Amino acid sequence: MRHEPGALTEEQAARMLAGMNEVIRAGEEMRRLRTEMIKLFAGFGWTQDKIARITEMSRPPSPSR
Repeated sequence: MRHEPGALTEEQAARMLAGMNEVIRAGEEMRRLRTEMIKLFAGFGWTQDKIARITEMSRPPSPSR
């Protein structure tokens, strides 16, 4: 599919990409937070199997130490 030049302005493209970057950064921050929470739960003695079950993950997470 070809689009005519100028179908999307540079400003529109920049806004779209900036929005995508925000989502990516938020995802990275959430992964870091999730890792910290897993460490916290493991510190309380929760097993990887229990953490996997309550998070509905297919395999147990392994907290980075």
